[in-house]
Amino acid sequence: MELVAVAPILVVAALACVQALLLAMSMLYSQVALDRAATGASDEVASESIPQPWRGGLELERPEPETPDQPRQVRVRMAVPSVLPGMRDPLHVSAAAELEESR
Repeated sequence: MELVAVAPILVVAALACVQALLLAMSMLYSQVALDRAATGASDEVASESIPQPWRGGLELERPEPETPDQPRQVRVRMAVPSVLPGMRDPLHVSAAAELEESR
């Protein structure tokens, strides 16, 4: 098989690997932001704990519990940077945790 025939397959495989790496890094960074927010840090501090390219798609939410006996939660949703700049519907990762009680 000639290189000309294999080159597009290699390019697509390389792009898929880079996109998978960006997805894994986004999962890691969403946990970092979640840990900061769950320990009582402000949304700004939680946002500053992750690298700049991931901050644009970061959403932090602290919904009120439905009943008084339910623990308070924090939720993080983050857009995954895309290898292809024209991608319309980006991937997202999300995480949730209970807020730690202040003592």
